Amino acid sequence: MKVRTAVLGAGLMGREHVKALTRVEHAEVIAVYDPGEGAAAKAAADLGVPEAYTDLDDLLKTEEPEYVVVASPALYHARQCIAAFEAGAHVLCEKPLCMDRGEAEAIVAAAKRAGRLFTMGFQTRQSRVDRALKKFIAEGGLGQVYHTRVW
Repeated sequence: MKVRTAVLGAGLMGREHVKALTRVEHAEVIAVYDPGEGAAAKAAADLGVPEAYTDLDDLLKTEEPEYVVVASPALYHARQCIAAFEAGAHVLCEKPLCMDRGEAEAIVAAAKRAGRLFTMGFQTRQSRVDRALKKFIAEGGLGQVYHTRVW
């Protein structure tokens, strides 16, 4: 059985999530959402997603996704996460989570009310290389780390 998944955001991050989800055996991307005129339709056509929506409430009501990936601009994350929870979906939200602490608390409260899982898109936390590096640093392999630079 596949998990019915909707991706919110037809930009680069949303497209990357769709591509990644097509490689997950138990995931089925059923819809992509973007309020931009034509953006959702183009992303759906380019990526082989069956449905495209420009109205979030319509998507949630019509498709009833079990899992929603929020990959839109951060300004919209809180409203979209809360709407997805209220529709009964589990949610993965890309970073940054939202615009302020109040929105973050509202997202957490919505997840708890709905009894649904919530996670943020920290992809590298699961990487074998990153976990090994974290362990190496924690065991003192680099000495005292006081500055890092990543690019």
